[in-house]
Amino acid sequence: MERARRWLAFVPAVLWAGFIFYMSSQNATVSDGTSSGIVRDVAAAIESVTHWTALSPADPGFTTRVDLVDSIFRESMHAVEYLVFGLLVGLGVRLGQGRGWPGPGGRKRVLKTALVCFLACVAYSLTDESHQLFVPGRAFELLDLTLDAIGSALGVLLSLRIIRPYGRIQP
Repeated sequence: MERARRWLAFVPAVLWAGFIFYMSSQNATVSDGTSSGIVRDVAAAIESVTHWTALSPADPGFTTRVDLVDSIFRESMHAVEYLVFGLLVGLGVRLGQGRGWPGPGGRKRVLKTALVCFLACVAYSLTDESHQLFVPGRAFELLDLTLDAIGSALGVLLSLRIIRPYGRIQP
């Protein structure tokens, strides 16, 4: 039973890794269409509520602004995607350790565990970026890898704040 609980703690992280892989498997046309569609829908919603004409598709500069926001949105999603992944990996490790964690070594063991979680997330990011070399229109991007690492670090650090060392969720 104890062994099953340890493995179950990682199910959310594994499912999220699958989601990341699915999103990375989309060719450039599909991926671009998805993100720009979201940005256009949000811009249209804001324009309809605020009546800010700069967000109106009829405005001549609309496409340029949407392209800029889309670029920022796409890059920031790397950090968000891996923030969630780092959080889930960190929580999986922490919850899988049981009530006696961190045990001998205390704070030092927590920091070592956080480092291992971070490195595991970065390793997955590296394989994810490498996988994109084989997807039409996609490429290995060092900026994406960097943003993934930043998101992973934030997620792992966040997991340290959510769970106390003895497995209880903080209020």
